[in-house]
Amino acid sequence: MSLSSSLLVVAVVVIALYVLAALVFPERFE
Repeated sequence: MSLSSSLLVVAVVVIALYVLAALVFPERFE
């Protein structure tokens, strides 16, 4: 896997975790 692909995967995972956290803990994102 190339470096750019690895960075893309990491970015997608981070965004997914952030969205999941925002849905689970909405009081922390106000």
